[in-house]
Amino acid sequence: MTIALLAPYGGLSQESGVMYLLANYLKESHTKVHQLQCNGVFSLCDRDGLQNWKRTLSSCLECSGEQRALAEWGSLEPIRLSEYLTPEIVQETKRTVLSKTPEQIWKMSWKGIELDKVLRGSFARRFGVAQPDFRNKSHQYAVQRLGLSAMRMVVASQEFLKRADIESSFVASGDDFISASYCAAAVQADAYVTRFKWDLGSRVVRIYRGEDPHYLTCEILLDSISSVRSEMSSWPDELIEMLDGIVRDLGFSEGQLELPMAQ
Repeated sequence: MTIALLAPYGGLSQESGVMYLLANYLKESHTKVHQLQCNGVFSLCDRDGLQNWKRTLSSCLECSGEQRALAEWGSLEPIRLSEYLTPEIVQETKRTVLSKTPEQIWKMSWKGIELDKVLRGSFARRFGVAQPDFRNKSHQYAVQRLGLSAMRMVVASQEFLKRADIESSFVASGDDFISASYCAAAVQADAYVTRFKWDLGSRVVRIYRGEDPHYLTCEILLDSISSVRSEMSSWPDELIEMLDGIVRDLGFSEGQLELPMAQ
């Protein structure tokens, strides 16, 4: 089985530690694991909220560095998102956005995916409302920029899923336009998606299986994945047993995996 990991905001995502810990555990069952890395291909993203929604010179460098650190911890070779964005796609998406009004962009379907569904989370995080007021110039401008970036992310995700032959994906959050676009493309390609979402109130990571609204909870709290050694032989039995239970609850059968706990 081949699994893809997407944590587009690196260590900023509280979910990433649990996600990479579980992926490293699955590697012991001869599962192939790829990391898809956002390497600064978008002019805006939800991480900009840390700087009052302004992009700084170091924003993408810091984020890419955090994603590389996650890959190094798991001994993974990062696959750069830019490899799946051709000049032709860049031009096509730009022409499409320039030919439409912000309201048309919001309501349009792109490569079989409805844009409003993948833009809502990022738009709400930026403006505090789920639906744009198209009389508002700031809302219009944001929809144009978010729409352009989401369109490119959809195409890049579709190409990556196809070329890498991904069967399952672990995605941090799933409600920002980067991860939401990827999840929509994965569902379209019948590639199983598992979303990891940090719940601040209960301080647990919620794990959603596919489009099922029900979730598993994981109480493993990691301030930094680097605080845990990557070699599974160094992990306590209690941690391995907990991860083994999560894998089974996610629906991976023993026919698919030789789980380390079962060996």
